[in-house]
Amino acid sequence: MGDDASKKQKSAALRDAEIAVLKANSNLSEKEIQELYDEFKELDASGTGRMNKEQFMKFYTQIAGSDNELVLVADNVFAVFDTNPDGTIDFSEFVLAEAIGNKKDPDSALELSFALLDTSGDALVSYDEIADFMEKEEAAAIDPKEIATGIYAMFGVDKAQKLNKQQFIAGMSLVVTLTNIYYEIIRYGMTFIFTCGVIGSILNIILFSRRKLRQISCCTYFLAASFNSLISLLFGLIPTFYLLNNVYPGSYSLIFCKVQGYITHTSPQMMRVYLVLACFDRYALSSSNANIRKFSRVIVARRSIPIIQLYESTV
Repeated sequence: MGDDASKKQKSAALRDAEIAVLKANSNLSEKEIQELYDEFKELDASGTGRMNKEQFMKFYTQIAGSDNELVLVADNVFAVFDTNPDGTIDFSEFVLAEAIGNKKDPDSALELSFALLDTSGDALVSYDEIADFMEKEEAAAIDPKEIATGIYAMFGVDKAQKLNKQQFIAGMSLVVTLTNIYYEIIRYGMTFIFTCGVIGSILNIILFSRRKLRQISCCTYFLAASFNSLISLLFGLIPTFYLLNNVYPGSYSLIFCKVQGYITHTSPQMMRVYLVLACFDRYALSSSNANIRKFSRVIVARRSIPIIQLYESTV
């Protein structure tokens, strides 16, 4: 009886330690961790204290969030979390994996990335493993073999060769540094451009919307150009800013990817067309030919804009 009480107390202490690790390495409260632990036990219908891949993915999606990029590579995540590999995961393995997965230093993140890529478990990463991983993560938006080829070209090795952990971390550390620089440029440089562009476009819209200026054909073209400039900035840069701290929505939503690409392509194109028409309008106004001067009328501009908008949107 004393042994049973000792075992029960030891189990409770271990459970408290697991909760402490999860609490320290995640944004979950102790109450939320307790609820997840209770759900873990509910999923363990056999009472073995372990869960299979299907049960694990349901559990992990809940704790990580359905928009977490690791959910897109479920098989790789499960293989890393299953530390002893027996095809199941117990709560201790999950706590350990959760602690590793939440480390913020670059080396730990690269070690986790290497482990996710190494599906064969031979402590080496091959070209095919990288391509398979990217096919899952990019949701077929980009050719995974092109990405794998680019990575191998960066390392300067042949596709037939495999990368060990030291090679991978050394090479990817440079990529991480360059990526961080790129993100900082976007965070500060593009924020400045975005702010100035949006303010400028809005002020142009307010200015060219005035009644007197709406009676001038050239200003009508500038008004249309300003609207398209604003749309281009909003749809082009806001998703880029969102990407700094989140998964790009286009990686798991083909509709979003196509809509954003469509708008960011057509809006700048139409803006340039309207600027060209504004220049032609001034040329027509100053022409000595009466027939050419007819093109500088407001009615021409108002009829041309919807036609051009429709044409550029469909071509």
